Amino acid sequence: MIELSKKDFRFTNGKPQLTNRNALGKHSLIMVKTDWCGYCKEAKPEFKATADLLEGKKIFFGVIDGDKNEELISKLQVNSFPTILFVDKNGYVKNVYSGDRNKYAFAHYLCIQTRECR
Repeated sequence: MIELSKKDFRFTNGKPQLTNRNALGKHSLIMVKTDWCGYCKEAKPEFKATADLLEGKKIFFGVIDGDKNEELISKLQVNSFPTILFVDKNGYVKNVYSGDRNKYAFAHYLCIQTRECR
């Protein structure tokens, strides 16, 4: 998992694109969290466990600290924590994950979205 900031995104016509070199050509799951959020504290270890579980797959895992990146999360239209964003291989945010916050649910979602788990 890599911590992301505004330098890792480009905005064209208001549309965000993830440009971090580690994410290029990969699907991505990005957690936007804060240190004070109880749900974030519960979800973060599960998110990390998912990254470990799917190691070797073409999936990038990133984290954005909402307290340190207020301008970025505003541009990403994040208004609650944690928010988990699914990003396509071209770096564009496709949707917001809304399922259970455990490693099996995250992994299942990613396997369906990416077809990388075969």
